[in-house]
Amino acid sequence: NISLTGLEGQNLDFNDYKGKKVVLNFWAAYDAPSRVNNIKLSNYLKMNASDVEFISISLDDNISVCKRTALLDEIDMDSQFCDAKGANSKTYKEFNLEKGFKSYLIDEYGVIKAIDLSTDKLRELL
Repeated sequence: NISLTGLEGQNLDFNDYKGKKVVLNFWAAYDAPSRVNNIKLSNYLKMNASDVEFISISLDDNISVCKRTALLDEIDMDSQFCDAKGANSKTYKEFNLEKGFKSYLIDEYGVIKAIDLSTDKLRELL
C-alpha cells in the first residue's frame, strides 16, 4: 500500500482504487526518459482509456520542482503525487527504483498485469 499527499493536497491511499484498473507511474524531473513516459502515459489514458485511473508519483527531493514540472508537462494535478524523500523514500526502495523508474498496470483485483509500460503496450493490454 502506498500512502502519500498529492500536490493539490489530496490523499493517496491505494486501497481507494480497489475494483479499478490503475496505471501507476514513477518518475522524476531530473530523469528525462521517465518524465517523457509520464507525459505519454497521461495523455494516452486521457484520450483512450478514461476507465483507467492514472497515478503519477514523482520521486523528486523538492516538491516545488515536482509541481512546476507537472504543470509544465500539463499532467492532471489530481493524479500527481510527490514522495519528497526521493531516493531515500520507502517507496523508492520497495519498488526497486534504483534500477530505473517503472510503470505498472494493475487490474481491478490489485494484480500487476504489466511493468514498464509504453503507449503501445497499453494499447495491446487494454
